[in-house]
Amino acid sequence: MNSNTAVLERPPAASAAVEHAEESNVYIAAISVRDIFADHTYQRDLDLPRARAMAEKWDVHKVGVIDVSDRGTDSPDRYAVINGQHRWSAARLVDPDYHLVANVHTGLTVAEEASLFYGIDAGTRRLTTWDRWNARRGALDPIVTAIESVVTTVGLAVDQSPQNGSIRCTSTLEKVHKLGGQVLLENTLRLIVEVWGHRLDAVDYPLVHGVALILHCYDTVLDHDRFGEVLIDFAPRQIKARAQALRETEKGQFGKLAALVMINAYNSSRGPKLDRTHLGRSDNNGRTTSSATPSRKERTHT
Repeated sequence: MNSNTAVLERPPAASAAVEHAEESNVYIAAISVRDIFADHTYQRDLDLPRARAMAEKWDVHKVGVIDVSDRGTDSPDRYAVINGQHRWSAARLVDPDYHLVANVHTGLTVAEEASLFYGIDAGTRRLTTWDRWNARRGALDPIVTAIESVVTTVGLAVDQSPQNGSIRCTSTLEKVHKLGGQVLLENTLRLIVEVWGHRLDAVDYPLVHGVALILHCYDTVLDHDRFGEVLIDFAPRQIKARAQALRETEKGQFGKLAALVMINAYNSSRGPKLDRTHLGRSDNNGRTTSSATPSRKERTHT
């Protein structure tokens, strides 16, 4: 054991973030790095170069106190690191027998560990969008759970992996869910899958947001079959390229520009036209209106 372990005060930002954890039993102990592990159901991926850089410039006066959850002697892995994963990883590189001073939280479920991780880490270091989503998933956030249920229903998975079948635009998924709930989200993703399959490039954020805006804003006037048939003639990259080109003449987010591209294509086909000025314009009831004539057939996915 290295005897040069310093005990420092918790940073003020972290102190405020963990007030909700005071109800659980917390004690302070020196824990061997061998007995600590990271649960990646909620913990961010390890940045190994960062850990190595910390090890190379190891300063005992900056180690501070990490946070772990004691899962008990019956657990194959006892101490789950909540706050301080990179300090723990760096300490292992410095000395495999190193002991770190830790606030040891007891009586937490895995979901409560995830919630505590989110609260502490958000206050001490900026989390990536995926870090936040993964932590909320581990904490059983009801919105994340509802969104992932819809995504699974259409044969996709919320995953960082750059492969077909994955969808990575978590912020957009939440934006669509806020706009129209699970029904709008499922209708949006199901239409995309019916047109382009489970292609990774088809569920980029501008296409997901753009399709959702059209389904929401022209709910009662859009001919869904005609819309799908129009989109089949375009590759996802073509819509995104045209949306990018619109930046020279139109204002708005990338998703709205993609929606305008799809509306223009829809209006170029035979049938009633959509009034593009109604995109994003809602009445007092929150439903967007349009001057177009209702289609003869509509399809609603529930």
